[in-house]
Amino acid sequence: MPTRILQRTVFAGDSPMAYLLSEHDWSTSSLGPPVNWPPALRYTVELMLGSKFPMFVLWGEDHACIYNDSYIPMLGPRHPEAVGRAFGQIWPEIWPEIGPLVGRALGGESTFFEDLPLTLERFGYPEQCWFTFSYSPLRDTQGDIRGLFCAAVETSAKMRADLRARASEERTRLALETTDTIGTWDWDVASKLVMCDERFAAMFGITGEQARKGAPLDTFVQAVHIDDRDGLIAAIERAVVDGSEFAHEYRLVQRDGSVRWLFARGRCLYAEDGAPLRFPGVGIDISAQKRVEASLHRMNRELGGQVAQSTRERNRLWNMSQDILAVASLAGYYVSVNPGFTAILGWSEDEATAVPFAEFIDPRDLALVNEKLAQLGAGIPLKNFELNMRHKEGGVRRIAWNAEPEGDLLYVAGRDVTAAFEQAQALQRAEEALRHSQKMESLGQLTGGIAHDFNNLLQGISGPLELIRRYIDLGRGSEAIRFIDMATRSSVRAAGLTHRLLAFSRRQPLAPRTVDVGGLVGSVIDLLRNTTGEAVVIDVDVAPGTWHTRCDANQLENALLNLAINARDAMPAGGRLTLSTRNVRLDAGFAQQHPSLSSGDFVHIAVTDTGDGMSADVRERAFEPFFTTKPLGQGTGLGLSMTYGFVKQSGGTATIDSRPGAGCTINLFLPRHDGELEATPAPLMPSAAAAAPRHAKRVLVVEDDSVVRNLVREVLTEFHCCVLEAADGPAGLALAVANEDIDLLITDVGLPGLNGRQLADAVRTQRPALPILFMTGYAEVAAGREGFMEPGMELITKPFDLRVLAARIAQMLAATGP
Repeated sequence: MPTRILQRTVFAGDSPMAYLLSEHDWSTSSLGPPVNWPPALRYTVELMLGSKFPMFVLWGEDHACIYNDSYIPMLGPRHPEAVGRAFGQIWPEIWPEIGPLVGRALGGESTFFEDLPLTLERFGYPEQCWFTFSYSPLRDTQGDIRGLFCAAVETSAKMRADLRARASEERTRLALETTDTIGTWDWDVASKLVMCDERFAAMFGITGEQARKGAPLDTFVQAVHIDDRDGLIAAIERAVVDGSEFAHEYRLVQRDGSVRWLFARGRCLYAEDGAPLRFPGVGIDISAQKRVEASLHRMNRELGGQVAQSTRERNRLWNMSQDILAVASLAGYYVSVNPGFTAILGWSEDEATAVPFAEFIDPRDLALVNEKLAQLGAGIPLKNFELNMRHKEGGVRRIAWNAEPEGDLLYVAGRDVTAAFEQAQALQRAEEALRHSQKMESLGQLTGGIAHDFNNLLQGISGPLELIRRYIDLGRGSEAIRFIDMATRSSVRAAGLTHRLLAFSRRQPLAPRTVDVGGLVGSVIDLLRNTTGEAVVIDVDVAPGTWHTRCDANQLENALLNLAINARDAMPAGGRLTLSTRNVRLDAGFAQQHPSLSSGDFVHIAVTDTGDGMSADVRERAFEPFFTTKPLGQGTGLGLSMTYGFVKQSGGTATIDSRPGAGCTINLFLPRHDGELEATPAPLMPSAAAAAPRHAKRVLVVEDDSVVRNLVREVLTEFHCCVLEAADGPAGLALAVANEDIDLLITDVGLPGLNGRQLADAVRTQRPALPILFMTGYAEVAAGREGFMEPGMELITKPFDLRVLAARIAQMLAATGP
């Protein structure tokens, strides 16, 4: 008891904190008992305890805290444990922010802060608070700074009230954003001409004819108020340079001298190389809104004593707004709506508030609305959220909503953007039509190139045939052999052209098998050396353990040969050609850049030359059909496109690495295949006569082209076969059913009525082992061959050499026995 009396008498007054400080156990504090405190500290504490203003003192190296009664509400549940504790331990969540301020005061600097925002956790949750306070250094009797003195007041209530007031003003501003007209424009950046609709043109005093034909941008700028021109031009240039959204308000001077306000919004569109192409957008006349804003500013200046008048005027604005203004609840009902709701959607206020507001939303948008309501329920406002609303008379209106949550209520403003939305859709349809037109133009160029080459080839066939007929009529048939050679060479070139076209379109019939890529590359080196000549040095770099792939080995050899020829032509003075293989894994990022390609393991074949290289524009078009940089008549432009088509059809892709003067690398990526190597098919017999069957066979030929049918029949006569013929699938099936002793079926894949594969399936129900030879010039279903061919079936591609056809027939007939 004597000790308590001694501590109690240290502090004057009878405040609760005076008792608490006197009775506090100071044994664990760096300050020690109050009787031992320095005079400067005791004097300051006495002064603080007698004040009704919130204050505290920090003293010593650990910033021990002593405070008065008025400071207790700021601490909340942290009192009374905060007595004598280090200040950083009392407020750990804000110490990173106020610690440096304490350091400045302890360094001798007096500071003052007004409405400083701090996030406290006094009651177990984050709380945004504001404080006005000052820090002053405290010195001992020797003049050394030992602590600081703080006078503080919490201004959170005032700041929250100010924020609510500003939010209310913002909602009012949004609600008053009404428009009289909406117009659209489309600026062609290259020509600097602006096309627009008549409403937009009328805002600038431009005639409808000028608007349709396009007027220079300067014509529009001249109508802008002189004080707003520089800002408008700067905003446009900024949007073009950095691709940001253009949103700008400016004034227009009318012919009668009046001024109207325009809000413009748009975005620049760019070409693939980044060059600006077009700048479409929408302009909204916001003159009425500006007048309302000016009225609101005047009202705000006159608010003192005029609250009732202001309320009446705001009610009038609520009623006169052409936009939708409403108060709704998070429970899903409108509390009140303004007349704009009725004007735009047709529903009265009583109808709007009688049922859930989901009744007025297009059912297709309900899921999205529920998602947005959850966002509002979390206190997050919505800006420019568009959805379709049902009109009472039928149909929908496109409304752009702004919504601000406050408690259980939502304050919303909706603008009817149906016209702008429909015009944007019309603009999109026009762009799609333009893209379609461009595709048709490209198709025209492609077909023109094909027609040009085929006309030359047909001339090389028809001309010699005419000369052959003339020489025979003149009795000089023995001299016609050179014209037969001419026609044969032209037909071979035509077959090569169609082969390349099918390869590019990825529709060529393939004979895929497991391929040892390393072995194949090594096997074609001698052929490549003979093709490129002595001036080109060929290096081979096959990585050990190069994976297998599954593809048509002959087509892969042809692809490497084509690439070697291109490399030779790119090195007219000689150079180095390198073929290399690697095992690679292509990730999802690479696959995304190449449509239809999946990530995974691939065999990488690289063909590199030291030639002239390619420019960027040539590199971009190198895989296009008929594109070539060679002189006219020295290249078809189908070599690279054929290679690209073959690789794509095999499940891979091809890329080009090149730049002018630095050579070129063509990269082929083929999927890894873990299957066993298959035996190489035996070559066809070079002569049909050597394999002619000893006994006549019955062969059914089904072909809708009479010329091809006659050619096959002529070949079969060499084998003394009995030939049955049909021009379509149903007729062929009827003959097959009526003649069960058929030894071989030869059929085109593409037949009228019943295609070749369907015919084969029907015949094999009766004759499961019947040999079948398919003929095809283009067959979607046979393109990949796997899943199409069965045992005992063969495929030959048109146009075919008759000797090859004869050898194939002899081989298949021989397999049927004598």
